Amino acid sequence: MKLTNLSASLLAISLGGVSGLANADGYIGFGIGTASYDYSDINDSSAFLVYGGYLPANSILGVEVAYVDMGKASITSLPGWSLNVSGLNVSAIVSSAAVSSQPLYFFAKLGYYNFSNDLNPTGLSDSGGGLSWGLGMGYKFSRQFSMRGEVQGFSGVRDFANDSDVPLINLGVTYHF
Repeated sequence: MKLTNLSASLLAISLGGVSGLANADGYIGFGIGTASYDYSDINDSSAFLVYGGYLPANSILGVEVAYVDMGKASITSLPGWSLNVSGLNVSAIVSSAAVSSQPLYFFAKLGYYNFSNDLNPTGLSDSGGGLSWGLGMGYKFSRQFSMRGEVQGFSGVRDFANDSDVPLINLGVTYHF
């Protein structure tokens, strides 16, 4: 009897959570772009990111999580050497997407990243974290699909020499559900 009551309670809580999500705007997406380093001997690299977020309906505040891979940046002063930086980024997001009936929306993010850094071919690796930020705009083609452009910054990324700020410019495609 108690197990049945517990099961019924869990089912009610689950259904209540699902009905709450019906008024929410979740999203997932993929972006490609370019990461830039502060050193003259490290080339810019192609980057990609996979992201997902939650922006409640009729709200401007949400959260976004992204896997960011800043690609393989070649080191020109050391032929055959490269720097690879990748990891997770979690951000609070402020966006007009859920409150505006217009297809054009704007957003800003502030968060924390935790990246792993590999220096090839040495096999050396390091990790670290720090402050991240982002500014961007998007365009909704339909209720489900949008495209967005963004400039992100990652402060104090470890790079085996000095920690540096790394800007990332990307263009993404987003699916809203």
